[in-house]
Amino acid sequence: MKEVRVKGKKVEKKKERVFIGLIIAFIMISSVLGYFGSQSNAVTVLYNKVKFTGASNGMYTATINKHNFRFNFLPQQLVNMSFNSSVLAPLRQTRLIYITADFKSPLIQSISESEYLFGQNLMQMGIYAIGGYTTNTTTGLPRITCGNATVITPVMIFEYANRSSVRLENQCIHVAAGNRFDFLALKDRIIFSLLGILR
Repeated sequence: MKEVRVKGKKVEKKKERVFIGLIIAFIMISSVLGYFGSQSNAVTVLYNKVKFTGASNGMYTATINKHNFRFNFLPQQLVNMSFNSSVLAPLRQTRLIYITADFKSPLIQSISESEYLFGQNLMQMGIYAIGGYTTNTTTGLPRITCGNATVITPVMIFEYANRSSVRLENQCIHVAAGNRFDFLALKDRIIFSLLGILR
């Protein structure tokens, strides 16, 4: 009798495993279908012959010259932004740029986010970015200031300010903003100008 009970328990456990496996398979399949369903409903916008597709994380992606770019804003949202693209001359003449900020800035997290996304897009254009801070820190990143700017390696400094602006001083590009959204907007506006999507 003991053997019969053991066999019955084995059959029950096997059925239980099959049932759990079916549940896991259902969850995985429905997740994949949900992902593709959300992709098919993604918003696409055409601007200046470039197709921008809305991603699930709220960003927009675009394939330009066979490279993938990510943006927080669409070009038409930034077309009226006050911006003089001539300040970007140093970026157009280099393959390496230093990006820096004040480690103690009240918006350092927003600045770091903008710097990271900016560097990712620059890499798609063959421009490499080396990050740092304006003062020595324990992060291991180098100390970089506008004093490091040269014709070969310009510097871009992200600064906290009440008024948003981009200006050039001696091969140092100053990107100033007072909140996260303005930093992200300026970052996108610069990339749109470098790509020729906006003037």
